[in-house]
Amino acid sequence: MTTAGPDEPFFRERSAAPDGQRSLARAAAFGRALGLDFEQLPPALVVVGSKGKGTASTYAAAALSAAGLRVGLLTSPGLRSHRERIRIDGAALTPEEYSELSARIRDGLDRGEALPHDGYLSPTGLYTLAGLLRFTDASCDVVVLEAGMGGGGDEVSLVPALGVIVTPIFAEHLGRLGATVEAIAVEKLAVISAYTEAVTAVTQPASVAALTSARAGPRLRIVDAVDAAAIGGLPGEPVGANAVAGIVAAQRLLDALGAPPASQESNDRLLRSINLPGRLSVHTVGDQRWGVDSAIDGGGAEAALSWFQQQLGMPTAIVAAIPDGKDQDGVVGAVGNRPLIRVTVDTAHLTFEQWRPARRFEDMDIAGLGERPVALGCVSFVGAVLQRLGVDTAKAYGP
Repeated sequence: MTTAGPDEPFFRERSAAPDGQRSLARAAAFGRALGLDFEQLPPALVVVGSKGKGTASTYAAAALSAAGLRVGLLTSPGLRSHRERIRIDGAALTPEEYSELSARIRDGLDRGEALPHDGYLSPTGLYTLAGLLRFTDASCDVVVLEAGMGGGGDEVSLVPALGVIVTPIFAEHLGRLGATVEAIAVEKLAVISAYTEAVTAVTQPASVAALTSARAGPRLRIVDAVDAAAIGGLPGEPVGANAVAGIVAAQRLLDALGAPPASQESNDRLLRSINLPGRLSVHTVGDQRWGVDSAIDGGGAEAALSWFQQQLGMPTAIVAAIPDGKDQDGVVGAVGNRPLIRVTVDTAHLTFEQWRPARRFEDMDIAGLGERPVALGCVSFVGAVLQRLGVDTAKAYGP
């Protein structure tokens, strides 16, 4: 995806300081300069974790829309366009809406407001601020905000979280979020505050589970098979638990707001309409049937490959882009003796120095990958795959 045109303001400061650090204080001050009052925003459901945040966020937003609420949904990154980061009732921003928001961000940067100088305004932070502007303008009743990276240090922490979803937490961004899984968990769980009324989580490793329980206390609910059975009709593992967490968290948020639940008909209709390409999705293009999943760790890759093999048969090629900081060894181990092609994808915020030897995905002849190729990797790579396959990603859910 390009960072020129309407994208440029969102990436300007990071491009000017690629080795610097993002500044939460600078983002807060810039948000206020844009007219945001962080204490007067719509009630927020904040989603943190290492994997599955997009699934949990989308299912939560759909369940809230089913109850008749106008829902703002922030996810990151976009798949085929940065417009997909910001959605209302499942629909991505139109090009006109995106250009208008971009102009507001650009004008704010050009005014040169007196802001703290302890770091740069990150792209994810600026998209968070832009999303909040759009959600406020559109009179959204609630917002669902996926953290970009981390929790307490991410710009979503500027918004008081009435509800929090915790998806699986594992070793990622070691050295940036923390030196251990436990340190990473503490950073992500920092979005839980005294204001938070409900914390909904999936099953975690013992040390992360203990930290989650200590932080959330009696507000914590861990989803299980009983919750999944009560909802019914959800995708199978490995995305099922995150979907269940999203739906349960939405129900708990409705309770906290004193809002009536969705009718069964409306709930089923919205949940059936959910479109999550790149999450165990299969796409037929010409003579090829592609399996695409955003697996970035060994467990996710193993589960995805097992599922695709059941659905499609033995993959003729596995194309994978696992950036530095993710579980590269785990993914290689999950692939085993299947044919693995390592690739990189053009994106400014990821490196692939340890993922070698590799070729640029953009340069590949994908027609030569056989009848059953499988793509695994980061969301930016998955978006590049879906772009080349021509898959529609504009609507997350809805009619």
